[in-house]
Amino acid sequence: MPTKIERPFQAPILFSICTLVTDEPQYRNMCLSFNRGGFDGADVEFLYIDNSKGNIFEAYAGLNCLISHARGRYLILCHQDVVLMKDGREALLECLHELDRLNPAWALAGNAGGIDHRRSVQKITHSDGIELSSEGLPRRAVSLDENFIVMRSSSLAYPVVTHTH
Repeated sequence: MPTKIERPFQAPILFSICTLVTDEPQYRNMCLSFNRGGFDGADVEFLYIDNSKGNIFEAYAGLNCLISHARGRYLILCHQDVVLMKDGREALLECLHELDRLNPAWALAGNAGGIDHRRSVQKITHSDGIELSSEGLPRRAVSLDENFIVMRSSSLAYPVVTHTH
């Protein structure tokens, strides 16, 4: 039976937060900080792979596995020790909208990366309050630090399709 389509598909999940976990208390702390930062509604999912009892998945296979299960429009791939200290969901959405304006074809964004083989850029606040922030952000990068990466799911070669029935 044909299905009549009346509007573009909108992913019910906006953010998929994907993490490889080796330290459960550290991961719980990360999740709590994300919740406090506004990542706490029905449009957010937290996905993890439990590597606490051994290296079940190394980073390449593990992140690919998480990506294949993620349903969000934006996938956040982050370390278990990332803690949101002052900025949260709204600040991230502002940054992503700015990226859309600057380059509608962007696929990945991060908080640190290399702009060439000698120079890097970053915007990171350490737990001791020291903030490292490069000038002129956002910048195009040739590599990203894997501690915090945002991936736009529409940039995947084989986008994840979610169905609601």
